[in-house]
Amino acid sequence: MERYAVVAHDGSRVAAYGGSARNVNAQFNKLDEKKAKVSFSITLGNNPKFVRGLTKIAFSTAAYFLGAESIRGEAFEPVRQFVLRGIGNRHAMLTESADPTFRNQAWPPYCESNGGLAVTFRLAQTEFLIDLTPNESLLPIFEAKQMDINGTSGWCVLPPRN
Repeated sequence: MERYAVVAHDGSRVAAYGGSARNVNAQFNKLDEKKAKVSFSITLGNNPKFVRGLTKIAFSTAAYFLGAESIRGEAFEPVRQFVLRGIGNRHAMLTESADPTFRNQAWPPYCESNGGLAVTFRLAQTEFLIDLTPNESLLPIFEAKQMDINGTSGWCVLPPRN
């Protein structure tokens, strides 16, 4: 949180807080015996590589549950190009978890009758849904369902669409 470099407890040097998108501007709120309260806010998904990373997790999850052969087909080429080279545009749906427990978890993919896949996984306290169809044809269906169930609260799609 300092505006100058500091030495950490293990002797490593920690750079000063700066203007990088990776920096977190934290505020020290209170110290209570052995506990400190620090607060900060971040913009989740501000970096284009964020959705690429989530898509890679989803693609790997599909391979784990369904076998690598099942996702080697031509239908998944747009997903591969996005993950490997950043070619194309893909989205991630974020939803808040009903359970506040810190946990990482992946569920078997949703498999559409024509072979389309969508993968849901949880990182910490946020759940992500990634549509792995070539043109994200399942995403509008999931968005409509979220609107029916939750309205505009508790979920979003990144990056935002104009």
